[in-house]
Amino acid sequence: METVARSKQRRSLEDEEEEELTDRISRLPDAVLGDIVTLLPTRDGARTQELSSRWRHIWRSAPLNLDLVRLTSFKYSRCVRVSASEITWMLSAHRGPGRRFCTELQHLELHDRCPAAVLDGWLRSPALDNLEELEFHYGFSSLPPRPQLPASVQRFSSTLRVAKFAGCSFPVGNAGALHLPVLKQLSLMDATISESSLQALLGGCPALQSLLLSDNSGYSRVRIMSRTLLSIGVFPGPSDDWLHHLSTGGRLQHLILEDAPCLERLLIFPSAF
Repeated sequence: METVARSKQRRSLEDEEEEELTDRISRLPDAVLGDIVTLLPTRDGARTQELSSRWRHIWRSAPLNLDLVRLTSFKYSRCVRVSASEITWMLSAHRGPGRRFCTELQHLELHDRCPAAVLDGWLRSPALDNLEELEFHYGFSSLPPRPQLPASVQRFSSTLRVAKFAGCSFPVGNAGALHLPVLKQLSLMDATISESSLQALLGGCPALQSLLLSDNSGYSRVRIMSRTLLSIGVFPGPSDDWLHHLSTGGRLQHLILEDAPCLERLLIFPSAF
């Protein structure tokens, strides 16, 4: 009997210790819990609402880290697509602010909806207010025209620090140029952009430190005038014959470093085409 009693007492102490540990986590300030939830994968962060009423409001008020690339999975060499309706629900359920939004639209189930319209609608969600990191890829296309950069990107002008725009096209000229005063990292990949539009875009990023130009078309020359740039990476892009077939203009041939006193790295890679 004494052995049984001791065993019960031991289990009781273990239960109390486990409960105390749980209580310690739950007793952390909301700001700390919010940071924890933000670091979790997207679905896991949303599921913390099911833990208890104490956690229910944490995910909805923590900065949103929505990585749709990590939501996509591959089983038996087949892509398991995430439904656009699931993403729309997450955005409608969250109060913001947004920290990071990352998506590759070719891996999402859009139900025959226009990818550009879907992305633009998501980017207008209040859940993404004050977004700091934005990465999107419409998908590689062999036929022009590519979808244009969403106009809604402009609303993040005062907060965006990291941007990757891929598989899209930019308006011709500098009339629609973005002004991103706090942007530090910019990547343009498989994009169509004219020389004047590219120069206007770079001119609108006075704090830029890292620039990647990969397999773009529409310009043959880039003139770098930036006193903040530390790193430049360049993939010249598809061959001129291929671009002539696509009617998207030339590829990069001249990189002119006119004023870049802080530049530490210049990486030029061979084209993948």
